[in-house]
Amino acid sequence: DIDWQRVIAEVDALPEGKCAVLTNVDQSMRTHIRKGRFAYIDPSKYEVWTQKHGNSRTRADLFIRRRA
Repeated sequence: DIDWQRVIAEVDALPEGKCAVLTNVDQSMRTHIRKGRFAYIDPSKYEVWTQKHGNSRTRADLFIRRRA
């Protein structure tokens, strides 16, 4: 399981413009974050995107950064 509260705390601690990367997650995580399905992640405060992980059709690297 991903400790999202810890991830957000680490993203918030990064310098402006820097992003965190979570590797090999289900690419649907991007949609869940964007749709506000995690109560403790405000989608208006973070940009999220994915990049295909290897040859998988469902796994991706998830990038997340604080909006300026």
